[in-house]
Amino acid sequence: MKDDGQDINLSEGVVIIGYNGCPYCRKAYAFLAQHNISYKLMDTQQDAKANRLAQQNGIKGVPVIYVNGEKLLG
Repeated sequence: MKDDGQDINLSEGVVIIGYNGCPYCRKAYAFLAQHNISYKLMDTQQDAKANRLAQQNGIKGVPVIYVNGEKLLG
């Protein structure tokens, strides 16, 4: 698993912590795309930094969506 060193600020805009193979994540991506809402993805299966962030924040299921720093689950 690579660590892309990507600096994503959870308090700015829409950030999804998830992964591409997740059916619930795909529904979230589709919903946001349908409503022309841009987002940043932190893929927990492809990015070691995203995986560490998820573990540090006690995230056990995805997607977890942050909107301007506010955490929304599911």
